[in-house]
Amino acid sequence: MTRRTRLSQRILISVACVMLAVPAGKVLAQEGMDIPIAEKKLGQLLFDVRHNILMDTSKEAVAYINEILNRKPTADDIVNVIEDPSPDNPLQGETGLIPMLEKAEKKAGQPELNKAARQLLDYIGNAYVEVITPDAINREIERLAGEPRAHDRALERLRKWSPWSVPMMVNVLLDQGRAKLHPYIVTALPEMGRPAVEPLCEALDLPGAVDVKMIVVQTLGKIGYPHAIPYLQRLAESTDSPQLKTACQDVIKTLSRTPRNIYSGSAAKMLSQLGEAYYTDQPSLRATVVGEKVPVWQLDPAKGGVVSAKVPRKIYNEAMALRSLTRSLRLDKAQPDAIALWLSASIRLEAQLGGEPNPVAPADQPRAHYFAVLAGPSVLLRALSRAIEDDDSAVQLGIIRALNDVGIARSATAGAGALQLAMLSQDLRVRTEAARLYWPYANVRLPGTDLAVRVLCDAVAQTGEKYAIVLSSKNTEQNKTLLEQLKAAGYTKVDVAAKRQAALDLARADGAPRVDLVVFAWDGPEGGIAGLNALREDFRFRRVPTLLIASAVEATEKVVADIPMVGVIDDAATAAVITGKVTALNDKNGIIPLTADDAKTYALKSAEVLGLLALSPATAGDALQAVKPLTRALADARLEVATAAGMALGSIDQEDAQRSLAAAVLDAKAEPLRRVGLAGALEASFKRFGCKLTEDQTKALVKGACEEPDVALRVELAKAAGAGNQTAQVVDLILSPPKVAAPVAPVAPPAVPAPAPEAPKP
Repeated sequence: MTRRTRLSQRILISVACVMLAVPAGKVLAQEGMDIPIAEKKLGQLLFDVRHNILMDTSKEAVAYINEILNRKPTADDIVNVIEDPSPDNPLQGETGLIPMLEKAEKKAGQPELNKAARQLLDYIGNAYVEVITPDAINREIERLAGEPRAHDRALERLRKWSPWSVPMMVNVLLDQGRAKLHPYIVTALPEMGRPAVEPLCEALDLPGAVDVKMIVVQTLGKIGYPHAIPYLQRLAESTDSPQLKTACQDVIKTLSRTPRNIYSGSAAKMLSQLGEAYYTDQPSLRATVVGEKVPVWQLDPAKGGVVSAKVPRKIYNEAMALRSLTRSLRLDKAQPDAIALWLSASIRLEAQLGGEPNPVAPADQPRAHYFAVLAGPSVLLRALSRAIEDDDSAVQLGIIRALNDVGIARSATAGAGALQLAMLSQDLRVRTEAARLYWPYANVRLPGTDLAVRVLCDAVAQTGEKYAIVLSSKNTEQNKTLLEQLKAAGYTKVDVAAKRQAALDLARADGAPRVDLVVFAWDGPEGGIAGLNALREDFRFRRVPTLLIASAVEATEKVVADIPMVGVIDDAATAAVITGKVTALNDKNGIIPLTADDAKTYALKSAEVLGLLALSPATAGDALQAVKPLTRALADARLEVATAAGMALGSIDQEDAQRSLAAAVLDAKAEPLRRVGLAGALEASFKRFGCKLTEDQTKALVKGACEEPDVALRVELAKAAGAGNQTAQVVDLILSPPKVAAPVAPVAPPAVPAPAPEAPKP
C-alpha cells in the first residue's frame, strides 16, 4: 500500500466519521491492520485479537494476545478501552472482545489459543476487579437519579460491575437517609442480571429489614434464576412475617415453572440438591465473573452486610457445594447422602488446591481427612460408591485412605462391592489403596481377595516409566516418525499393536507397566467410536489419555467433543503437541501421572500387604498367585523393592517361593547389598516353614557362608543356613574348617603434631 493510498483512505475515513458521527480513532483502530505489532496502541491490539478470532486465524490472535500480556497495561487503561462509550465500539456487544475470548478459550483443537484466551480473560477480569472501588460504585449509584443519559450510563456501568455493585445497592435500600435513590435502585436491581443472584440470596439473611427483603425476593423473581429457590424456601420456612412468607412462596411458584428447576421438598432437601448441582458442575451454576479468582458471597454484618471472599476459580464449585450442604445439614442432620457429599466435596477441593491453603475454611479448621475418618465406614463406603460412579480418582483416593485408617469393621462384607470396583480403577493409587484394605481382615476371606492380590502384584511391578501403546495396522517403519516423537515426549517404553486384542494383551501381561497413553488411527479398521468403546471396556484403558490420529482434525474433534480423555492429532504431530494434548487431558479430567517415587512407594506398600495376606490361613491360598510376580521383583533395580518382594516371598509357604528366593540370594552376579537383604528374607522363610531347598541349593548356601569375601553377606548366609538346620554340613566344616580371609589390620591414623606452646602474655 502506497503512502498516497493510505492518505486517501484516511481522508475518506475522516469524512465518513464526520457524516456518521463515528469517532475517527475507533475506525483507525480497525483500519490499522498493517501497522507493525510493536507500534500498535492497546485499542488496536484488542481489536486485532477480536478480529482474528472472528476470522479463525488463531496464530495471529495468539500473537496479539501475547503482545498485550507482555506490555502489562494498567487496569484503568484496559477497562477504559473496552468500556469506551462510543456507540460503535467493536469491543462491545455479542461479538465483542470478551464473548470472542470466551469462545476461543473453548475452541477444540487449539491448545495455544485456549491458553492465551484464558490468560487474557483472567487479565481483563482482574483489571475490572481492580478498578471497582466503593467510591466508584457509589458515584454510579448517585448518577441513577441524574438526567436520562447519565442514568443509562450509570446503569450500564453498575451492570458491568455486577455482582460487586449489588450489595452496595442493597445497603442504600437500608439507608433511609438516601431514600430518594430507592425507587431507582428497585428498578435497577433486576437489570443486574444473573451475576446478582448469589449476593441477593445472601441478603435474604439480613436481620429484620422485612421491606428490603421483600424487594430482594421480588428482584429474584424478576431475574428468573431457579437456583434461588432453595434460599427462598429457607426464608419461607423461617420468617415470622406472613407477607414475606407469601412473597417467597409466590416467587417459588413462578421460578418452579422454569425448565431448569430441579428443586422440591423442604429447604434442607433443596439446599442438598443445590449442593449436588454445584458438585456436578452444572453449567448454569458456574462462576459468572471472569478472572483467576472469583467471589464467594456471605452475610457479615460486622463488615457492613454482604461481602465477598475471593477464591481460585478452580475450587468455586466445590466451595459453593460445601456452603449449600452445610446449610442443609444445619436444618436436618439426618442426611447421610449429604454428609457423604460434603466429605467428597472437601476432598476434591483440597485435591484441586494441590497443597495451597484453603481460602474458604478457617486457618485452624482440620483437613478433610479428619472429618472423613470421624465419619466412619458406613458414610465413607456410601461416598466411595458415589466417587466410583463419578469416576473421580482424587475423591476415591481420599476416601480409601480414610478407610485404611478406620477399617470397615463389621461392614466389611457389605463394602467389598465398592472396594472391588475401586480395584478396577485405572489409577494405580486408587486400586492399590483399595487392595491394601484387605489385610486387616486377613482372618476372613472377603469377596475380591484374589483380585486384591492381583492388584498388589501389579503395583509391585510398576516403576513409573511412561508407557504408550500405538494401535496401528502399519508396520514399525511406517510408524517410525510417530514413535520417535513419542520417545521425545518422554515415553520410555512404546509398543505397537496391530489389533485391539494385541493392545489388550500387552496391557494385561504379567509385570506390564501402567499404560499412560494410547494412540490409534481414528479412520483405521480398529478406530471410530466402536473401536474406542471396545478398548475402554477394559479398566486399564478407561481413563487413559487417548490420542486419535485423524486426517480431518477439526471434524473429528467435534465428533468426540463429549468423550472424556480423548484428543485428536494429525500424522505430523510433534513431541510438544503430544505433550500438550496429554497434559490438557490429564488436567481437565483430574488425572495425576504416576511418578517414579509414587511407583516405589506403592510397590513397597503392596509387597508388605502381600506378605501379611500370605501369613493368614484364610488368605494364604490367594497369596500363592503372587509367587511369580514377586520372583520377578527380586531382580528389580530398586533395592528396597527387591528386598520387600523377598520378604513377601519369605512369608509364602510354598516350595517355589523359597527356592526362587534362595536362587536370588545365591546369585554371585548380584551386588552384595541386594543379597544381604534377601538372605534375611530367606532366614525368615526357614524359621516359618523349614527348609524346602534343593540339595544343591543347600550346599551352595553353606559354601557361601564359609567363602563369601563380603563379611556382612557371609554372616547373613550363615544365619540363613543355621535357620535351615543344616547339621551335617556343620559337622563336615568342624572336621575340615574353611579358610577364611584374615581380617585386615586397621590402619593407624596419622600422628597429629602437638600444638606449639603459646607465647607468654605480657
